[in-house]
Amino acid sequence: MWYAGLDWADEHHDVVIIDEAARQVASKRVAHTTEGVDELISLLKSIAGAAFKEDLACIVETNRGLLITALLEAGLTVYPVNPKTIDRRRVASGAKTDRIDAYLLAKLGRSDLVDLRRLEPDSPTIQQLKALARDQDGLTQMQTGLVNQLTACLKAYYPVALQLFTKLQQRSTLLFLQAFPTPQAAQAATQDEIMAVLAQTGGALQSDQSGSPDRGNAAAASAGGGCDHDQHESALAAGVGWPTAAPARTDRRLRQGHRSPFFDSRRQPDL
Repeated sequence: MWYAGLDWADEHHDVVIIDEAARQVASKRVAHTTEGVDELISLLKSIAGAAFKEDLACIVETNRGLLITALLEAGLTVYPVNPKTIDRRRVASGAKTDRIDAYLLAKLGRSDLVDLRRLEPDSPTIQQLKALARDQDGLTQMQTGLVNQLTACLKAYYPVALQLFTKLQQRSTLLFLQAFPTPQAAQAATQDEIMAVLAQTGGALQSDQSGSPDRGNAAAASAGGGCDHDQHESALAAGVGWPTAAPARTDRRLRQGHRSPFFDSRRQPDL
């Protein structure tokens, strides 16, 4: 029986293989590429020969990813372990390198294999669902990072935009910032220009089946020309995502003049 400890990383993987007597029979580092993984699998199979499925155990600190998928598809036996297990064993040696970790994994397999759970290959459907879940998680983290960056930028340069929109990632916010990318551009905009931008979200201005805007939304788009105040405020709130009561102050500014009331020049930072 042979035991292969695999220390995986984003750019490379280290493997150490020992036999029943704990003698090291092979060690290698391969790149995290298709060629590198193929080289690793060839090494593992060459050590155990034709009986590699029964006589070789791969011990690794993860149960997912391209490396695990490749090992399972090659017919190799994989035993995932908790990384904290190796952390506890490493304390005694007092050293940490990728090769040492691979050796400790191999020794763990030799001593405790009966207590480890063998990883079974997923069905194609499960594999696809896991891949989609990982992609969604990655995209969510990416969105969070981008929103944090945008928030920091707006705090320093465009602070009032944070008061006008409840969610920076919503479409109305992004359309507004694309149309008026600077405080000066927003100050120079007219009410009609701002309402036209917000209408593109489908929330502030919606047409009925006949193609004509409904009366409440049309009033909101008319820059206050005889429109009911509550209708104007509700439509504006829907267009930019405010709570219903929140836009009262801004709506009051809207009625004070033709220039954009969204930005008070006295509050702008020195650029």
